[in-house]
Amino acid sequence: MRSAMHGTRLRGRAAVIAVATCLAAASSPSRGEAQLERATVLRALDAFDSYDLRGASATFDAIELLTPTNPDVSGIGGEPRLARARAATDIWLVSYLDPRQHRLEARLAQAMGVPSFSIEPTLRDELDRLGRGELGEAARDVRQGLALRDAIEAGEPVSFAGTTGVRRDALLVHVVGTAIQDGDDSELVSWFEDPCGEGLPCDPPLSSWAPPSRIIAAALVEASAAYERLDQSWNEGDAFARAVWPALQDDARRLQNHVHHPMPIVAEGTPISHAPYDDGDPARADLIVGVGERGVRVLRIAPVRVRDGRLEPLGESPPSIDVDVPSAADAEPPALDALVERLRNVELAPEAVVAVGAADDVPAERLQRVLASMVAAQRAPTTLVRTASDGSLREVPMRVIDDYAAGAPGDVFVELRPTGYAVTGTDRDPAEIPRVAAMSLAPLDEDALEALIGSVPGRRVVVRAAGALPARELIDTAFRVAEDGDLVALVGQ
Repeated sequence: MRSAMHGTRLRGRAAVIAVATCLAAASSPSRGEAQLERATVLRALDAFDSYDLRGASATFDAIELLTPTNPDVSGIGGEPRLARARAATDIWLVSYLDPRQHRLEARLAQAMGVPSFSIEPTLRDELDRLGRGELGEAARDVRQGLALRDAIEAGEPVSFAGTTGVRRDALLVHVVGTAIQDGDDSELVSWFEDPCGEGLPCDPPLSSWAPPSRIIAAALVEASAAYERLDQSWNEGDAFARAVWPALQDDARRLQNHVHHPMPIVAEGTPISHAPYDDGDPARADLIVGVGERGVRVLRIAPVRVRDGRLEPLGESPPSIDVDVPSAADAEPPALDALVERLRNVELAPEAVVAVGAADDVPAERLQRVLASMVAAQRAPTTLVRTASDGSLREVPMRVIDDYAAGAPGDVFVELRPTGYAVTGTDRDPAEIPRVAAMSLAPLDEDALEALIGSVPGRRVVVRAAGALPARELIDTAFRVAEDGDLVALVGQ
């Protein structure tokens, strides 16, 4: 294939030189001068077949020779001009993508005869002029690489939608690889678009994930596919793909090793209370335990990675498991054996996020017994969750403690009672905050609670509820406290 491509390139050059010769003849140079110019241009074009990035090389000499202001090649046509602009753009991109090649920019500026800060606008102007003729599509493809690098370097979120080509692929791989270098892939949400946007089909597993996870997964898949295309271009002898390849190896390794933990959308009927508003970002979770009135639902969300431009789950996301939980009167010991056994059989990575929530009609004592069971199964929850209107989760960090651990020095203890809040551990004397109305289970006065205990980021607030009260009140109070920066601990029975 490479020999066929090379033959095509030479035939194109012959046509270019024929045009150049005609232009030269119009300005009445001698036949020998025209032949010399043609030979000179051909040698220069040969230097663009494979970029030599050493300080003194035929590639930089060719860029300098084909400068539009050079009178020695004033009669050449558009294709040699485009080949020069393409090579200069490629070298400029390599200097950006590969820190080891940062000196290329100064060498390129010297060859182009402009200051370093003028490289991009000079190339942009040349490509704009070339883009007005029959070379328009090829010039725009190169021009696209300039625009993408310029926007990325400015620190602006850039849309890759509608862009194609090896330069775009290299920049996309670099953007994604850089965004995930610390293991956090949330930055990708601002760079890419939801593949399940309005009116677009959405198949599993994307249909069961919140929009940020869909966007992140699509970005990882596209970067993996872009790297595969660059590999193919390298094998076909593309000069830019070969020059930029070493710069992308760190990004490729990050893509290979990165694991995404999806932010799930839970199905209708999952026993998790609804948030009163959709503020906040969707939460990721590897294991979700929802406490219902008649039992507990356990959901395992498998993490994913990308291979060869495809999503690959790490393990299975089995169907949800429903575990019966007896009433308080029948629940001895507090840690329920059947639930403990089920939870222990769920394989989780050490860094897994375990979430817990409860339906609106669940009594607090049931939630607190499930918390104790999760601790006994060594699956202690790290986040407390509610569902937003789209089924995605909203979370606050939390931990589970025993009764005896409540009330440690520095703790604020908030107990939910039928009459309201009882608060101890603040700088003031123990206080009670009545409900907002003198009726059974009127709303709790969360505003008064916030005003009483204030906000001390990093302080631990222990929240417990009397057994018959709704777990919803316990969860909503924990969210209100955590939103002010306090650490939340729930007491497990």
